[in-house]
Amino acid sequence: MIRTERLVLRPLEAGDATWIATEIARPEVHQWLTSPPCPYGVQEARDFIATFGSKPGVCAIEQNGAGVGVVSIETADRFVADRPALHELGY
Repeated sequence: MIRTERLVLRPLEAGDATWIATEIARPEVHQWLTSPPCPYGVQEARDFIATFGSKPGVCAIEQNGAGVGVVSIETADRFVADRPALHELGY
């Protein structure tokens, strides 16, 4: 966990599924993402958390106690099998 004056970076938790699904389902967010399915719902968020929640390179971003995003430093092929095994910073 990393805590600053404005933000907290922490591991993903099961309770994050609702706000993650809500945010990714927004067209202005989803249009910039390459791997999430469309439509994206709570079950997809649960699956994401189950797959990546324990990875040290994937963190929830919290501001004032509320989830506001997810950041990852992973190889692209961890999310989509046919992508190169190069590290990417994702938000």
